[in-house]
Amino acid sequence: MRYRVFSVAVVLCALYLPTGSAAHGAELHVSPKGRDSGRGSAKRPFKTIQHAAERLKPGDTCVIHAGEYRETVRPAASGTAEEPIRFVAAKGDIVLIRGTEPVTDWKLHENMTYRAPVDWTVEQLFIDDCLMNPASYPDRGADPFHPNWIDLEAGKTEIKGAALDQPTNTWAGGTVWGMSHRLGWVTGSARIVGSEPGRLTIDRTVPWWGKGKGRAVISGTAAALTVAREWYPDLSKNRAFP
Repeated sequence: MRYRVFSVAVVLCALYLPTGSAAHGAELHVSPKGRDSGRGSAKRPFKTIQHAAERLKPGDTCVIHAGEYRETVRPAASGTAEEPIRFVAAKGDIVLIRGTEPVTDWKLHENMTYRAPVDWTVEQLFIDDCLMNPASYPDRGADPFHPNWIDLEAGKTEIKGAALDQPTNTWAGGTVWGMSHRLGWVTGSARIVGSEPGRLTIDRTVPWWGKGKGRAVISGTAAALTVAREWYPDLSKNRAFP
């Protein structure tokens, strides 16, 4: 396993907002230096965009002042074609919105793999502004539209294949995602309850596959962490392993 260096900042999106002013309706101001207990005025702005978004009505404008905002914004109301709700940067200001939370306190786990504690469900991980791949077997490869697969053959609750040559229970607790050669446009998944060289035991019949040959990928287990720029969420202990 190769050595990797990770930043403590995680970025999902960075948006530079257009500048402008409201033609109709009220203006609510937001600033990192403000308070959500404020009035939302230019002199007493709110602190979060979401706080303003919950109060905007058709025709209103949210004026966002310079700074970085880490939040997800869900407006409580919708505007209309005649009276849109607008989110604009204050004139001359640069506004950066990040839809993620930073992950810190990375520590060496084992085999050049690092771990960090988190207290929320992690669905995506970004390091140095780059999206990490979920750990998988085989490794996905460089082209996300043409990932690598392994050839397998499915029974009712078992899957066999020469590529499954790892020790017993290497893949237990993971998830197998498969696609039938016969129904190449149908995919699905099943939980792996046990594994041994040449065989997976899954928790249910795979109706999307049926009996026969297909291709699959295994994920959801730390055993799949084999190359750089992969990560795995340890849901049982609220940890992320990149």
